Amino acid sequence: MALSKNRRREISDLADAVRRVAGEGDTVLDVDRIVEVLGGRIVEVGAPDAHQMIGDASIQKVGDKFEIRVTEVSAARRRFNIAHELGHLFLHMGFLVDDVRWAACSDFDVMNRDGASTSEEYEANEFAGALLMPEQAFLRIASVNRQGTTFDTQEIADAFGVSVPAARTRGRWLGIFSWN
Repeated sequence: MALSKNRRREISDLADAVRRVAGEGDTVLDVDRIVEVLGGRIVEVGAPDAHQMIGDASIQKVGDKFEIRVTEVSAARRRFNIAHELGHLFLHMGFLVDDVRWAACSDFDVMNRDGASTSEEYEANEFAGALLMPEQAFLRIASVNRQGTTFDTQEIADAFGVSVPAARTRGRWLGIFSWN
């Protein structure tokens, strides 16, 4: 499922605003600090508990705050998972952007139980990519890690503290990497 250009821009602008509010630069983002600045907390858990989580991470409202639960995964995957859950927090739960939606929100889980992706999952992934790899910084870092038509995606991924597949996907959505 593709997002419209306008929706992708809205999500990118929101991710940029979160970075500014948190006082973060444009390379490796401290997602733990952002959660703390926003008044939330991260709970590290072992293997996913079928009653609490589906997948590597989840988010829920706790009073007027929020809690992100993450399982044991690589550092790059953990960072992406937290950024993804922050996407749900803002885009789908309304935290700091829609008081009515936030007030109506209770326990929240947009993950389909059968594992199928939803539009909310795509949007949360887009938010995570934009938060962890801001467009202008990505374009700048990609340009210095390019030789001819080839990009060193490992160097790009390392610059942002993400996985190579995450960097590759971001580059594709920004139109600088081929989908082939």
